[in-house]
Amino acid sequence: MPRSRFYTVGLERQKQQYLKRLYWWSFAIRFSVGMLGWGLVMIEAPIDVVQDAAFYEEVGWKVATEWLSGEQSETLKILMNRPHFPWLIVVGIGCFYTFTLGLRILPLLIATYCAITSFVPGMVYQMTRITGGGHRAGNLAAWLVVLGPAFVFWSSALYKEGIIIFFVAHVVVLVMRLQRRFESRLMAWLIVCLIALSALRVYLAIIMALGVGLGLLFVRMGRRSGSSVLIQQLLAITILGMMAITAWGLGQFSDEIPTSLDEGLYQVDDIRRGLSLADSGYLHDTDVSSVSGALESMPEGLAYFLTVPWPTQRDSLRQIIAIPDTTLWTVLYAFVLLGIGQALSRNPQGVVVLLACSIGMCCFYAICIGNVGTAYRMRVQVWLLWAPFVGIALEALLPQRRAAVARLTRGPSRSMRRQSSATRLVSGPSAIALEGGDA
Repeated sequence: MPRSRFYTVGLERQKQQYLKRLYWWSFAIRFSVGMLGWGLVMIEAPIDVVQDAAFYEEVGWKVATEWLSGEQSETLKILMNRPHFPWLIVVGIGCFYTFTLGLRILPLLIATYCAITSFVPGMVYQMTRITGGGHRAGNLAAWLVVLGPAFVFWSSALYKEGIIIFFVAHVVVLVMRLQRRFESRLMAWLIVCLIALSALRVYLAIIMALGVGLGLLFVRMGRRSGSSVLIQQLLAITILGMMAITAWGLGQFSDEIPTSLDEGLYQVDDIRRGLSLADSGYLHDTDVSSVSGALESMPEGLAYFLTVPWPTQRDSLRQIIAIPDTTLWTVLYAFVLLGIGQALSRNPQGVVVLLACSIGMCCFYAICIGNVGTAYRMRVQVWLLWAPFVGIALEALLPQRRAAVARLTRGPSRSMRRQSSATRLVSGPSAIALEGGDA
């Protein structure tokens, strides 16, 4: 086997081993927190940390019992007709309890849920590597997601946020891979993920679809022919057009999707006013029912969305738990900007995907969200897409540890490691290129 091929295989094996360790650490942390949260429910502790997650579990079990009786689920039919209801997670829980013949084996359900959401840190690692960061940047970004309280909390206790960020991360990774090489299999999975997102949050699927379209327009040429790139760009325009037509068509039959900008802003204003009535509500008098009102309130709304709760806001246990996490990320926003600058010189096409999706989310949530709890819940989607930039910035700023880097990129063969030529091959720039691969 040629020496370069030997090291390519060795580095790929090391990468897979690293991703496995990352996955199991993520799973252990999330499963432990999930069991703790549901344990507090079982002992009827005065601290309720699962709330609507408990509702999803209860309704999912009820749907399963109706299916097991051989009847169509009337409960599911009612829920699917409710605007903005994430019926996909109820279907998932219902399928699980159908498989267990109606037995409510909650630890196994939580383990299954965490087994899915624990893939997210690995996908963040892949985002970072494709965007242009080295292994160290990917490692920092991934562990920020593994250990981040917001990521752990929403990904451990049957909340829909964990599944949502799973699909968001999956969409971004697929688009980045399609930018490098078009594959019909990847495109099919991308469409499936967007459909799944629409069953959880319709507006988020639309935002992500816009990011997908822009990402596919800005493809990486590499060794690809001009005709291949043109075909993919035309396909991106087609996807955007189909999404727009589908959204308009659904809006004709559903009150959930507006058919005009004025109607959409009116719905957003109605949602925001309702959210601001909560105990942790803010900007009560803001009016976003018009274009001018939405644009005027967006800067202030964005500042609240990205920074609350503040250290002085200690009205509930959730806010107290969220303060350290939010304070850390408020500091990390400067690193996000630095990381964007670094990544633009390495893979501007990948940066387009991350920024298009995250900026779309920020603009929408800035005018739509009106209380601290909802801001903390939705903000995790933005943090997910900004974690790669933090990793890239920290990699550039922190002092390099040559010995650690050499150990990480060293080939698997002891005899070949002793050869100076092999050492130069692995520790040089080619090692980074080989290790990046097609994540």
